[in-house]
Amino acid sequence: MRVLVTRPIADGAEIARRLADLGHEALLAPLLTVRFHEGAPLVLDGVQAVLATSANGVRALAARTQARDVPVFAVGPQTAAAAREAGFIRVRSAEGDAAALAGAVSHWADPAAGPLLHVAG
Repeated sequence: MRVLVTRPIADGAEIARRLADLGHEALLAPLLTVRFHEGAPLVLDGVQAVLATSANGVRALAARTQARDVPVFAVGPQTAAAAREAGFIRVRSAEGDAAALAGAVSHWADPAAGPLLHVAG
């Protein structure tokens, strides 16, 4: 079966590889190009954890900070994998969607321990 993959190239290539492993022919035709804004390095002092709702959000964060010890609470496995690939060492996945992440964070985070930083694509 031919499958049209319209995700940005970094994500689309991985999806195409998985489809090929399943015996499908993936046609890569990205509809978007991801561009990260340059700017001053981000300082994460005092940030309790990062809420990550996209792999591209994680990639953008990784480009702007050297900190890799801040916990990352990821929405699902793809976002968690992107965080690990970027070198973050404390990654948890809610294994779902935004509602699953919201529910998990209520157990993982401490309201008194500092702010949460949300990164998204």
